[in-house]
Amino acid sequence: MQPLDFAVKIVSPAFVAGAMEEEVKDTDLFRFVDGKKIKPQHRFIDSDGLRIPSLRGILRFWFRSMNGHRSMNQLKIDESKIFGDTERGQGIRLIPCGASDWTPVKIEKDGQAQGYLGYGPLQYEMKNKGFTSHNKFAFRYAIPPGAVFHFRAIGDEYQITQLEKCLTLLHLFGGIGSRSRRAWGSLEVLGKFILPRDQKENVAVWFEKQLKEVFKDRTLDSKEPEFSAFSKAKASSKASADSICLSKKPLPDYHEVMNEFYQQFKKIRHYKNSGSIGEADHDLEYADYESGKLSGIPQRIAFGMPYHPTARDEKLNMEYEGHPKAANAKPLDRRASPLLLKVFKESNTAFYAVALFLKTASFFRNPGVEFSAKGFAGDLPFPGWKAVEDFMANPNWQSIKLP
Repeated sequence: MQPLDFAVKIVSPAFVAGAMEEEVKDTDLFRFVDGKKIKPQHRFIDSDGLRIPSLRGILRFWFRSMNGHRSMNQLKIDESKIFGDTERGQGIRLIPCGASDWTPVKIEKDGQAQGYLGYGPLQYEMKNKGFTSHNKFAFRYAIPPGAVFHFRAIGDEYQITQLEKCLTLLHLFGGIGSRSRRAWGSLEVLGKFILPRDQKENVAVWFEKQLKEVFKDRTLDSKEPEFSAFSKAKASSKASADSICLSKKPLPDYHEVMNEFYQQFKKIRHYKNSGSIGEADHDLEYADYESGKLSGIPQRIAFGMPYHPTARDEKLNMEYEGHPKAANAKPLDRRASPLLLKVFKESNTAFYAVALFLKTASFFRNPGVEFSAKGFAGDLPFPGWKAVEDFMANPNWQSIKLP
């Protein structure tokens, strides 16, 4: 057995809370649910911050992401060799070794970018209420940027080697906590296995060198994997897929990176952007709701589910769901986004926007899923990946080539 010492450092505020909630003491803040007066709740941030179960879950995800060539059965066997299962036990041991001093910070909806990317843990306020429609405040406590958590891993040579690869992918693309796929909770991994970068070396070139090291033992497939994983699958609407993009220029802090993502989302998703997918989806949704007939599926559904556009004037209320063709399969109303956004910290003054598109055959189309809206007859096919592909086609970003 051999040890591996590493640490993770919070780059953007991480919404990692415990299981405990407390009721607010201000009796003027309330909402009605099914006619009952309910006080909003908010989560505690526990002192241990980043727990081992949370870290193991993240590392399992990145192990799967780099093994898209395996079948689900083989992947389960290989994953258990590293992270364990009910038959093998815990697998590699992860031991917490202390953390820097940190205090939870209160993150408010400071501007549209943070509110939009934080939808869920950090939503838009209900008018005159001071908290959100999902029974949470319009703020949330978070682990602050700069907090460092130290760990030691103990395992055999194979386990340690695979762990180093998972940690490298976490360093390049990952985060932790609520909305980590939307740039919150971005992490920096500190360890000797992360290749050093010469200050004269282009950051994109350095990314490609890191990826080449991760995938040095095999060639990436050109077909779409059955689960969220790296591949060289071609995009449907252009000659080649840009599955990884990096901002060409560094930005001064995580706020600016989030704003970069937000502005690109507006170009694609906003209904007031003439000629955009957002405008087309908006018109489709309103027309179908007014006619009572389903004529199409919004392209924005490719960003993930739930997808439930509504209007305050009650002229729109469309709750979309998927219907697998497999026998006895339940309707789908949730699908994690295939688009992962990351605040990558290159130095204390240089932050980059990183976008990763993990295109997968099973996301909506295999073994076969069609869509409808609740209360509307008929099923229609998945509209394709164009919404995500258009998001990746930002002239301010550069493509990272997979090995």
